[in-house]
Amino acid sequence: MELSNRALASSSANKRRFRNFHHLLDAVAAIPTNEILAVSVLADQAAVADACATAIFVSPSKFWPVIAREFKIDYLVVLPDLSYQKTDDFPELF
Repeated sequence: MELSNRALASSSANKRRFRNFHHLLDAVAAIPTNEILAVSVLADQAAVADACATAIFVSPSKFWPVIAREFKIDYLVVLPDLSYQKTDDFPELF
């Protein structure tokens, strides 16, 4: 992906893992969430992209559009069945 004046950040559970546990926790249940494989976020600033990628990873899907609007980001979420959900302006990669 070519970027110009934008930042890309991703979050996934395949790193920072110990057995069945990883570092991205469901805030309510206090256990690792396994409902998402990966999240990538495009934003104007790297810190915003990074924070929003983590926020989307640990949030219910109903909040993803809210996060996108509030922080003016685009996202791609890869689900365990390898399907994906994305904002309309996230580049088509597949």
